[in-house]
Amino acid sequence: MLSLWANYDKYKTIKEVAEAINAPYETVRNVWVPSSRKLSTKLKQCVASDASFSDEHGRELLKYPHSLQNKFADLIIKKQITRAQLRELTKKYDTNPDANLDELTDKALGIETVTVPKSKCSLREQSKSTRDIQASVVKTFVRHEVIEAQKITFSSL
Repeated sequence: MLSLWANYDKYKTIKEVAEAINAPYETVRNVWVPSSRKLSTKLKQCVASDASFSDEHGRELLKYPHSLQNKFADLIIKKQITRAQLRELTKKYDTNPDANLDELTDKALGIETVTVPKSKCSLREQSKSTRDIQASVVKTFVRHEVIEAQKITFSSL
């Protein structure tokens, strides 16, 4: 709702918007208008156009500056973050705003990073690019059900 009515050009007044969406005028004027003004343009577009992006996602991000809202929006779309996962992510971010946002996102989503020394890989795998090694190791682990990991890094040991 936040950006849906905020982007309608056919309504000349807030009262017309409230009537069109069947919401109390006071709620629209005192709650939705101020909230909508706090949203970045990108966030408004996401709420209005992306099915996986809800009003609740937008409300969760109101307290952040536009530049950070945009970073969160990119992550929400890229990783299809739910409202509950976003709440967890913002809690982690608020606790440590200097942390790497991608790493916080992985933690909030329960994605574990497994580091595998290259020396543990076969010589054939060691000669491949890191991307090829990751794909090969994931297939090996899944096939042998040794480990479940969604993110694997390699050390040079």
